[in-house]
Amino acid sequence: MKNLAAAALLLLAACLPAQAQIFRAYLSLEGSDANPCTLPQPCRLLPAAVAAISDGGEIWMLDSANYNTGPVTITKSVSILAVPGVVGSIVALGGDALTVAAAGAIVSLQNLSFTPFPGSAGQIGVRMTAGTRLTIRNCQFRGFTNSAGVSVTAAAQVSVLDSIFSGNSVGMVLDGPFARVTGTHFEYGSTGIMMNASANGTTTILTLSRSTVSRFSFGVVAAPNVANAATR
Repeated sequence: MKNLAAAALLLLAACLPAQAQIFRAYLSLEGSDANPCTLPQPCRLLPAAVAAISDGGEIWMLDSANYNTGPVTITKSVSILAVPGVVGSIVALGGDALTVAAAGAIVSLQNLSFTPFPGSAGQIGVRMTAGTRLTIRNCQFRGFTNSAGVSVTAAAQVSVLDSIFSGNSVGMVLDGPFARVTGTHFEYGSTGIMMNASANGTTTILTLSRSTVSRFSFGVVAAPNVANAATR
């Protein structure tokens, strides 16, 4: 009978679902990655919150602080936001600060500051290599003096609103997306916006409105890389 009871308990344990992921995760300066990333028990670093949320979830930064210690890779749809009045910092250290690399991913970034750690100016702030949609609102990209603040090499829809790109070699690199930039300021560097088209049959499209591009060697460059591609 004891053996039967033990077997039944093992079977029951095997049938129990894994701990469910949460829709909304929280990060705090006083948090710990040993916590479940809830509001009463927030986590400390962005990778822990990304792992805790379900696809399509939200991550809220509660304090002005830095929230990574190395490259962060996004492999699901997510919104990452700092609460109003707070600036969530993500630094490029040991690689690009934030990489979106998931087919079909919809990613939104708001009230965030991207900058390289000293000695890492050759990295990129946000790199998107796969995904459906990227929205950047009220974010800052500063100091990427040997690279770009944002690089999108995917056939995605990109929206950049009310943001600042300052002191980067290239503000944005666009290769393949349909991009809309409005209310955004690009200043200081080599090129404000670089539009490429590297794959045959592709078109990179940019709509730029209510924005300024100043103090660059080149403001906006549209230069397809192959004969059967276009930039508009």
